[in-house]
Amino acid sequence: MKAELCARALLLLASLCSVTAVSPLNAQEPPPDYSRQIWANLILSRPMSEKLYLEYDIEGAYSVSDEHPFRSLFGTGMAEYYSKAWLDWTGELVTGYSHLNVEESSFEATVRLGVRFHVGNSVFWSFLPKKSRPEIFPAKKYNFGILFRLEHRNFWYTTDRPSTADLRFRGRVEFKFALNKPNLGTDGVWYLMADLEGFMPLGVDEAAERFATKGRTRFGFGYRQSYKWRFEILAQRDKARETLKDEIDVEAYMVDLRVKWFF
Repeated sequence: MKAELCARALLLLASLCSVTAVSPLNAQEPPPDYSRQIWANLILSRPMSEKLYLEYDIEGAYSVSDEHPFRSLFGTGMAEYYSKAWLDWTGELVTGYSHLNVEESSFEATVRLGVRFHVGNSVFWSFLPKKSRPEIFPAKKYNFGILFRLEHRNFWYTTDRPSTADLRFRGRVEFKFALNKPNLGTDGVWYLMADLEGFMPLGVDEAAERFATKGRTRFGFGYRQSYKWRFEILAQRDKARETLKDEIDVEAYMVDLRVKWFF
């Protein structure tokens, strides 16, 4: 039953990513713009019990492309509930500000609900004397998961543009692999991480904001210094368009520096 469910989830995600990454059909269409950005994340993590994990992610982004004067600052509160060794439930609240161009900025409030399936891997808890709180991590060198999320996005603008809202589906395949240790939960481990994600609005009305329809790929490395501190660097590429019917409008390339603090 579990294998059949995971297979169906993979098929759905592959279909979604193929829809969001369509190449231009007309050779005479203008090529997409390119945006180059730098992101930074400070993630505050708090395992509350063997079943509940809380996190707050402070994220800043800045465009280094002159033609795309974009910058933003967001905060994301997240709760994860581990109902099974192979199944997580997630809830998120996102609030933040984006400077879109020289004339307009926006404020966003988004609620996300999701479910993550761990494929071919077990999860266990570690109670070492030096640790005051439990931690959940894969029992093997790798972790492979599928995350589905549904989000309701709301936007308010500093110009005369009316407020907008939309409902969007997101599906992501995630992979991590320990490079120098027997599993991902060992202090001093270096790990490889990669994921593929598709974004698809649901319904007719879409918020023309942060390019609702897109495909995203990420690749990078992480280092777990200790239980309290982890560091990651990711290269990310987004292929975005305003609606499902449009051609690819913007390709964005990001470098994301992430620091996680468990307390």
